[in-house]
Amino acid sequence: MEYHEKLRLLREERGFTQSGVAAVLGMPLPLYALVELGRKDLTVPQLGRLCRFYKVSADELLSLDAADSVPVTDTAPPARDESGGEPAPGPKKAGGAKVFFSSIRAGIAEAAEKDAANKSLRREKLEEAKRKNDY
Repeated sequence: MEYHEKLRLLREERGFTQSGVAAVLGMPLPLYALVELGRKDLTVPQLGRLCRFYKVSADELLSLDAADSVPVTDTAPPARDESGGEPAPGPKKAGGAKVFFSSIRAGIAEAAEKDAANKSLRREKLEEAKRKNDY
């Protein structure tokens, strides 16, 4: 099941409307409708917000497990030794899907921290405006 199908199922199971979820993400309803149809992808921060909103992990939402992982290979030609003969042995590269998805998780965590900091800043500005009776 693709993640956009999971988004629709989660939303329907939990009784939310597309407009409500779009508001959580801060995007227009027509754009979110395209996400659920699989025609538009979410950004990493938006994915993080949805994971927190639905209280699911990105792995669950994206249906990631070891069976789904595809090894990432280096497409650059191998380096040659000084004589121009056989490729020089290089260090083994840690990579593949694990590295990719750990970077996604790190991006989600970073986005969550920024989101929390922005929320706190907005709250402070609102309180300041209330104190000044500007609100």
